[in-house]
Amino acid sequence: MRTISLLTLAASLATPPSLAAQSPFRTNRNAPMPVMTVAYDLCTGDVDGDGDVDLVIGNDHDANQLFLNDGRGGFVDATAGRLVTPATPAPGSGYANATYEVDLADADGDGDLDLFVVNDHDVVDRLYLNDGLGFFTDVTASATPTYPDYGVDQVVADFDGDGDVDWLICNYFSLRLLLNNGAGVFTDAPAGSVPGNVFGDNRSFAADLDQDGDLDVVLGRGGFYASGNPLILVNQGNAVFALAPAATIPFPGLVHAADVDGDGKLDLLANNGSQLLRNLGGLVFAPAVALPSSTVASLDYDLDGDVDLIGNGKLLVNDGTGTFTQVTTGVTPNGDGACVADLDGDGDPDVVDTGAGNTSARFNFFNQVHTPTAPVHGQPWSIQLASPVRTTPVLWAPGVANGAAPAPFALPGLDGRLHLDPVSAIPLWPIFSTTGLDTITWTIPNLPALIGTELHYQAAVLDPLRPAFLTNATRDVIQ
Repeated sequence: MRTISLLTLAASLATPPSLAAQSPFRTNRNAPMPVMTVAYDLCTGDVDGDGDVDLVIGNDHDANQLFLNDGRGGFVDATAGRLVTPATPAPGSGYANATYEVDLADADGDGDLDLFVVNDHDVVDRLYLNDGLGFFTDVTASATPTYPDYGVDQVVADFDGDGDVDWLICNYFSLRLLLNNGAGVFTDAPAGSVPGNVFGDNRSFAADLDQDGDLDVVLGRGGFYASGNPLILVNQGNAVFALAPAATIPFPGLVHAADVDGDGKLDLLANNGSQLLRNLGGLVFAPAVALPSSTVASLDYDLDGDVDLIGNGKLLVNDGTGTFTQVTTGVTPNGDGACVADLDGDGDPDVVDTGAGNTSARFNFFNQVHTPTAPVHGQPWSIQLASPVRTTPVLWAPGVANGAAPAPFALPGLDGRLHLDPVSAIPLWPIFSTTGLDTITWTIPNLPALIGTELHYQAAVLDPLRPAFLTNATRDVIQ
C-alpha cells in the first residue's frame, strides 16, 4: 500500500526553473531543537556512539541538559536518567547548580567523551564519566580535588604531553591546573605551574602558537568578569606556563585562532574577531589588519581546504591566502557560546550556539536537501536542493522512501550514511545544478489514504571539487 503510494507520488513530479541562492546558513524546519532552559554555554560531541553530534547545555542556575541527535540534525531532550544535576544547594553557596562552562573530552582514556563542568558561585566543579552510550556518572568526589570557588572558564587539553587531557580551570582572579593520571583521576599541578593573579573569562582555548610541540593557552578577556587584552600562557614544557606580555594581543575583547593563510601557523582573530594578527612564528605577530566584520568562529564553509570565518551576520569566505569576501548570512552566533560541528551528517560545518533564541541550529546550505513546508494531500509541494554555483554542474541523484533506515549505514564510494529505508526507497531522476538552488515541485495526490504517510528524502551528490557524498536526510508527514 505504502510503496504504491510512493510510486503514485513520484509519477506526479515536475521540475520548475531554478531559484536564486539564499542565505548560506539557515534553519531547517525538519530539525527540531528542544527548549534550552537558560543556555549559558554548550558543547558538541558524539556522546552515545551512534556517529552523530550531540549537545550538552550548561544552564547556569538551572539543571544542565543533554540533547541527543536524531541523525538528521534534529535533537531530543534526553537529560532524564542520563545527566543528573545536583538539586541540593552547595554549602555556603545557596545554589545547587551554577554552570558557566561545559566541555566534552575523554577523561579516562576509554574512547568515549566525558563531561567537564565549571561552576561559579562557589559550587564545586564537576566531572562526569560516560559509559559510552551517553549515560553520565558524577565522579567528582573520587576523581578530582573538590573545593568551592568562582569558576568562569576552562580549557581541557593535554598540557604535559603524556597523551591524556588535563584541566585548566579559570576562577575569578586565579587559575588552577589539574593533571590527569591517565585513568581520569586529577590532582593539582605543582605550585608555580601557572602564573598567579590572572585568569580567563569566556572563550579561553589551547593552541600551539609558538610551534614548539606543546599547547599554549590564550586566556579570553572579553566577558563579564575580566576586561582588557587577552593573555597568552606560554607552555615551557611539562605543563609549566609563563605569561607573555599583555601587548602580544594589542586589543581587548574576545579572540579566536585559525590558520587563515595556510602557512601552518595559527593566526589570531582579535578585538572580537575583527582584527587579523598573522603569526610570524616565535609568538611574533604581524601588525593587525582589519577584517570586513567581527567574527566568532572559524570553519571551512565551502570545503575548499581553507579557513572561513563567521560572525555578526556575515560569513567571510577565504580565497586561500587570508583575503576574505563578505557574504551576508543574517545569522549572528553568540561569541560566548558558538560551536561549529556537522550536525546533520552531510560533511559540511553547521553552527549552533546559545544566542539562537532556543529555536534551532543554523545549517550550512552549501549542499542541503530542504522542504520549506509540510506536504498536504491535494496541494503542490516542493523539495529544495541547495548546492554551490558552478560552471561544471553538480549532479544530484535524489531518492525518496516512506521510512527511515533502521540504522544509518554507509554506501560504497560515498561519504556519509544512508538514512532512507532501502526496502521502500525509490530513485528520482538526476538533476544537474549550476545555479545554486533547484527545486522539485509536485502535487500530492488528493487521496485521504495518504494522510500520515512518511516521506524521507536524501540525495547522492557528485561535485567535481569534492568526493561523492550523501546529503542530509529530511522527514515529512503528509497532512
